[in-house]
Amino acid sequence: MNKELSPKIKREYKTITFCILSGMSNIEISKYLNYSKSTIAYKINKLFSLFNAVNRVDFVLKILEKRIKEKEDQLKNEIKKNNHLVSENKKLKKMIDKMSVIEN
Repeated sequence: MNKELSPKIKREYKTITFCILSGMSNIEISKYLNYSKSTIAYKINKLFSLFNAVNRVDFVLKILEKRIKEKEDQLKNEIKKNNHLVSENKKLKKMIDKMSVIEN
């Protein structure tokens, strides 16, 4: 869903995605959101096209893949931050060690 969509449409698509992930049928989604069945079918097809999905199973798999990729990227960034902190900590420790040698 990286294409430019209005905030309202993004919220709608997120809600519909949640409904699909929850196993709701088009009829259940239309009742839940108070839309016609044809509107829900249109919106689901639009979602499928945004994710290049051919059906619900493919869509769910692509959503999960996207979420896993986001989490992997988040973890990689955290690891980079931690590695930087460890490096800085080692530098500080060396400086402290040098200072203690000078003091003695």
